[in-house]
Amino acid sequence: DSEVYPADPMSRAINSPKGVVLEAFINQALRMCRVSDKTKGDHLAVWSDLRTVFDKEMGACKNSNFDFSTLTASYISNFRFLSEEWVEKNRIRIFALEYEMNLKCALEGWAYAPADRKIYQLLNGSGVISAALSMKWEGKNAREKLIERLALAYLWQDEALSGPNMISLMSPTSASDIGHMASFFWSIFDDTMELAHRERVLSFWNACLEINWDDRSLVLSKISMLASYVSVLGPREQA
Repeated sequence: DSEVYPADPMSRAINSPKGVVLEAFINQALRMCRVSDKTKGDHLAVWSDLRTVFDKEMGACKNSNFDFSTLTASYISNFRFLSEEWVEKNRIRIFALEYEMNLKCALEGWAYAPADRKIYQLLNGSGVISAALSMKWEGKNAREKLIERLALAYLWQDEALSGPNMISLMSPTSASDIGHMASFFWSIFDDTMELAHRERVLSFWNACLEINWDDRSLVLSKISMLASYVSVLGPREQA
């Protein structure tokens, strides 16, 4: 039977009896693999035994087993350490496009994971980022973290202003999302930032000025914070 979707997937996952056991097992798996690396040089045999548990839990993530979807996504970079091959093979089962409630739980969990370029590339190539951008969200945290991941991918040149994800985001009704992206760019600025990254942020700023936003005042107030990226006033910056 299908479970009821949790109001706060991460809070439930780390506090429910099953979630507590799952998180403890993940941490124990990490410890066992690290010890094996130190004593034997790899952890292939240890992982071979452990993965059967994770595979069984994964099989239950069909509008159910939400704690596992949430926690696995929150530990996704750690799972890359356990087995890169397992993550690549199961990324569409962890971020289950076929089961929207599990996908939402995974995205809520992913919001608590560290930024990982490889994971973003895997999810983007699998259609997960596009699907996530089109979703309606009850809360703000996962959506805002998704926008931040997209912003980083844009700086890494894994996303482009002319690409489908950025085009989808930069629609007149997405002022709040664009405002958050601008705030994120402002928050990560420092004087040592690469020139190429500065240029990409300024290109984003310029693109924002060309859109007739539903809430133009919000966008203008947010992108005005990006003035710190300007080192020389040229025609683009004076526009």
